[in-house]
Amino acid sequence: MLNIGFGELLVLVALVLIVVGPERLPQMMRSMGRMYGKVRRQSDELRRAFMAEADLLDVSDRRVQLRERQRQIQEAQNQKEGERSDEGEAPPAADTPATETNALIEGDTAAAERALAAVEARTLPEGVVPQSEALPKETSGE
Repeated sequence: MLNIGFGELLVLVALVLIVVGPERLPQMMRSMGRMYGKVRRQSDELRRAFMAEADLLDVSDRRVQLRERQRQIQEAQNQKEGERSDEGEAPPAADTPATETNALIEGDTAAAERALAAVEARTLPEGVVPQSEALPKETSGE
């Protein structure tokens, strides 16, 4: 970092001892330590501020990408529905996972409740234990 060898360090210590004096040396070292601590805290704070700003930019970029993907998915679904209506096919049922997911994204609570009810109504195959029951109960460690 500073490329100071042992000889140069001894010369610096001797020079500081002569200039400052042995009685004021501890006080000077304490004040230098405090200043170093302040500089270090401020540099850490600045680093955290930069990281927080970078994270905010990353989040906003991801939000833009997510909205673009949602728009593309919606366009693809609209295009498929248009093709089905041209062919005379019935549109897919409202209980399909894709439409339920879109309903959740758009804030349709009735569709979200239907999806939840459909998931709760399904039964597990015989011999399969739900994960919440399969985990051991935590003990109090007494």
